[in-house]
Amino acid sequence: MNKKFLFSIILSSTAIVACSPSDTPYIDMCQKVTGNLVESISEWSEPNKSESDGSLFVTVAYSTSVGDSGSAVCKYVEGDNGNYVTSPRAVSLNGRDVEQKKVMVATLKSTKATFKESAEETKEQATELASEASEKAAELAVKAEEMAGDAKVKATELAGKAQEKATELAGQAADIADVAKEKARQAALEASKSVQQKLE
Repeated sequence: MNKKFLFSIILSSTAIVACSPSDTPYIDMCQKVTGNLVESISEWSEPNKSESDGSLFVTVAYSTSVGDSGSAVCKYVEGDNGNYVTSPRAVSLNGRDVEQKKVMVATLKSTKATFKESAEETKEQATELASEASEKAAELAVKAEEMAGDAKVKATELAGKAQEKATELAGQAADIADVAKEKARQAALEASKSVQQKLE
């Protein structure tokens, strides 16, 4: 595999690298690359960023578990979209330029690590979202059950009122029927008396 093709693979990973857990992907990548070049790094100092001649320079200082310390400078160049590519074009370690091949290998390792971290982070987020959705669904189910219970009580109340009204109207109809019946009886008696008087 030639250097040009290998470097194109690194650049194609830029979009994924930019989604790294760090808020500053350039610092995050520089630390990862440096960690692959220097083993046993136990602590990082505050990083620095500066721009010059269309390039971004990130400086990271470190301490190792065996008591050594040093620093690395990662150089980033602009891509086609005008933003800096998140894979370093060059790295210097303790003032000495690192061989380009070693930079590429260290960057590839870092990119793989970023892929894994991004996948794990996505999995955690998906799990959290699923849990939240489940809780929300349970809340909605409880509310729906409460609403159904309220609707049932309301329906029962309305049915009871309707039955009371129907009974009341039936009673009124019966009273009206009795009055009409009485009036009809009285009218019949008066008519009978009138006929009898005429016959006499």
